Amino acid sequence: MKRCHACHKITFMPEQIVNIRLCKRCFFKIDGFLWKYIKIEKGETLEKYKNKALEKARKNNFPEKVITALEQYFNYNHSKMKKCDICGEEKQTISNLHGSLICKKCCNKLGIHEDFNNYYFSNREEFNNSKRHVINAAKSKKVPKNIIDNITLAYNEKVSDDWIRTYYGDFEQYIELYNEYLVINTTDKFDFENMSFIYNEELKKIMVNREFSKNLLNIFNIFSDVSMKKVEDDAKKKYSFCVKPGRTKIYYKDCEELAVKMPGSSRKMLSGPSFPNQAFIIIFYKTQNGNNDKAMFFFMDRTEMNDIKKFIENKMKNNKIDKE
Repeated sequence: MKRCHACHKITFMPEQIVNIRLCKRCFFKIDGFLWKYIKIEKGETLEKYKNKALEKARKNNFPEKVITALEQYFNYNHSKMKKCDICGEEKQTISNLHGSLICKKCCNKLGIHEDFNNYYFSNREEFNNSKRHVINAAKSKKVPKNIIDNITLAYNEKVSDDWIRTYYGDFEQYIELYNEYLVINTTDKFDFENMSFIYNEELKKIMVNREFSKNLLNIFNIFSDVSMKKVEDDAKKKYSFCVKPGRTKIYYKDCEELAVKMPGSSRKMLSGPSFPNQAFIIIFYKTQNGNNDKAMFFFMDRTEMNDIKKFIENKMKNNKIDKE
């Protein structure tokens, strides 16, 4: 229990604003529910809420400490806003396209993805169509030439000449395919704890499956008198959860093996676990310093996962032929 800094009454679950606490009743008196939990895009709108909240706080005889905290709250949120180079208004959601600041509204007018810097195109056709549409829209709306030039540069920086396409997983991952290498990108929204738990639980279940044990013996080419525990330990180590945060770059020439499980399939991942609703691919590869490593990508689309599998396998096959 905490004490409200406005009415000084004991309150459960107070609203925290900078360094002060307000009970729900005092919070409602200043219309807090209209501005604290809603993303306000325009600086002009934020100023209106600020003036209204301060007016009501003074009308209800809130202490000066509370009024000061409210001013600090609004001023801080206003300071995070930036001026759009096209419409000239201060906005909350701003995309920086090679130095040109463009607000969400202007992005929508031109056809630019509002989260452009974190958006990745699926293929070159989509990229070219988007770029062409945005540039034409900018010219028709008489956007200044320097801004159009910056938009063009921002598009060009999104992809390299050897980029082929990007596939999006269903668990905050995407995989970029290039001519010589691939990149698995795991965003900071990926639920490592939950996904590792699900994966490891499935791995544990499959360990008690006799068919799995038989498959292990065949795949590892081990004689039947070898300890089953050792076989299982080796499998647990080989197929352990291995999702890495951020970007993992892997050259096809360094890929040594793929372990793939398609969604909705009863087939096991080589000798690995069976996921009824999730697909995944594990890439075993050599790092630049010669160490063994692996990376994992989760998916739920059978067709696209199969395309990824075939593409990587072809690259591995071609590199093997080149080496020979």
